[in-house]
Amino acid sequence: MLSFNDLRILEPEQLWQEFSVEEQTQAWQQSRTQAYSNNAARWRAYQNYLCLKKFEVWLTTQADLQDRPKVWPEPRELSSLWELVNGSAIALGKTRLLLVPDEALNLQELCVPQEWVDIPEWAAHYYLAIQQNSDERWFRVVGYATHDQLKQEGRYDPMDRTYCLERQKLIQDLNVMWIGRELSPSRELAVAALPALSEREAVGLLNQLSQPSLYSPRLDVPFEKWAALIANPNWRQQLYQQRTSEVQVSASIASPKVWVKLSQWAKEALEAGGQVIDELTASPTLASATARGVTKTEFKERIPLGDSVVELVVTYEPKTEQECRVRIKVQPTDGQTTLPPNLQLSAVDESEANREQVRASDTSPAIELPPLIFDQRERFTIQISLAGFEPFEKSVEVEVSQ
Repeated sequence: MLSFNDLRILEPEQLWQEFSVEEQTQAWQQSRTQAYSNNAARWRAYQNYLCLKKFEVWLTTQADLQDRPKVWPEPRELSSLWELVNGSAIALGKTRLLLVPDEALNLQELCVPQEWVDIPEWAAHYYLAIQQNSDERWFRVVGYATHDQLKQEGRYDPMDRTYCLERQKLIQDLNVMWIGRELSPSRELAVAALPALSEREAVGLLNQLSQPSLYSPRLDVPFEKWAALIANPNWRQQLYQQRTSEVQVSASIASPKVWVKLSQWAKEALEAGGQVIDELTASPTLASATARGVTKTEFKERIPLGDSVVELVVTYEPKTEQECRVRIKVQPTDGQTTLPPNLQLSAVDESEANREQVRASDTSPAIELPPLIFDQRERFTIQISLAGFEPFEKSVEVEVSQ
């Protein structure tokens, strides 16, 4: 499997961006705090929020862009969009960009929902095809197309109401887009007006489309009526509220696992002020331990649990070319001599069929799981919990390196 840097070298003209675990966690927490009528909409919101925030940050680093990027519509309205359709818009002055995240492993075309092309208030000047890989934590802008390209060269698919353009017709270099924007900074898009929708028709559509379902209702009525309904911010908000009002948003909805490699976790612990220790030399840096070929690594991370702070200690050591031994311990910190009573430490494999756990007593100076043996690329989750407080959880992928 090629690394992120290898991929960047192969496609140097494309924009590549990495996500941190913290950015992914923030995006998922954001999607959980908003109401959605189904898991597909919640996942769509997660993907779009992650992509939008990262691209917005990148735009602010472009010194030659005089206009400040602005999310469209207002951030508080984004949930009503993502409940219904994929895509995120950013305005740069009078120019609108549309980000279209796609999880396809081999993205071969840009497919844009018709709403973003044929609703006058939604149409964009530039449409960016974004391949997003949540497992490896990166996205890349495969290329972009203009509104005219989509309408004139794109293939319209009436089954899912999208305009699709083959990848080879997309422009990879975003500098070309900036030049085009400078040459035509305020070009008006030629988008036909939608038929008027009466109040009575809107109420009928809201009643028809407001029932929660496992999918977006965007294909359930003719496009002209659907587009006229959601183009109106008030009607769109009503539809969103009615679809989600009967849905109990539960905190028990499973968060998508964000897997982090052991070595990456150790590196992040060091960057966050933790310790990475070569047991043989007590070196405080991972780099020096690796340079000497030492294979045993121990790192520590402080974990807040309510009013208490404990220290998680993880030690891993390759035993063979395909096996790695992992030891996991929790100990008190900040001068404390015992752990909070009933604090629980556990490790569970990816299938959740096998679990090891241990619980602190009233006088436990530390708790430790028995040594765990994992194969290359095997995954497991570490959990630290204490009744009444938000638990700590880390999902880890084992990598064996001698």
